[in-house]
Amino acid sequence: MPYKITISRYIKLSISTLLICILGLQATAQKLKIDGVAVVIGKNIVLDSDIDKFKQEIEIRSEGKIKISDCEMLEELMQQKLMAHHAVIDSVSVIDEEISSRVDRSIQFFTQQYGSIEKVIKSYGFNDLDDLKKELTSVQKENILIEKEQQKNYRENRCHSRRGPSILQWIERKRGTSGISCRNSISSNSYQSNSY
Repeated sequence: MPYKITISRYIKLSISTLLICILGLQATAQKLKIDGVAVVIGKNIVLDSDIDKFKQEIEIRSEGKIKISDCEMLEELMQQKLMAHHAVIDSVSVIDEEISSRVDRSIQFFTQQYGSIEKVIKSYGFNDLDDLKKELTSVQKENILIEKEQQKNYRENRCHSRRGPSILQWIERKRGTSGISCRNSISSNSYQSNSY
């Protein structure tokens, strides 16, 4: 009988130890953060790894002359994602041929810089050329959206500034308030005057 009790205790102790180890490993695994979302703007997501990746790219391209903090890099990425988001909202269109052309030029540029496409793939951590092209397509599409949105904003602001200030803008300046947005004041007025 004492022999059975000893075996039973041994089994219970082994099972308890095993459960504690499993729970400990699970808790440790949950604490390990592989990658996290830094910010979401519309449908655009900036991951923590994106911040590190772009910081590294800037340092490589500047040959170590430019150092940028995580906060500054996040701010820059947020501005880019916001412009891309507004381009989509404003129905800015991008042609597939334009994207393909830029992807091909990027691959040619990187190949010249690194000596071979295999070195490019290895340096940036891609599995193969298709992975690289997929990433470059996404990046170039976003870049084109941003460029077109910036051009559109420039044309709109340039056109509106030629007409002179609107009545609402003039009132806003006189009062010293900034509660009226430029876009609303420009599009909502019908009276223009160049005498200010």
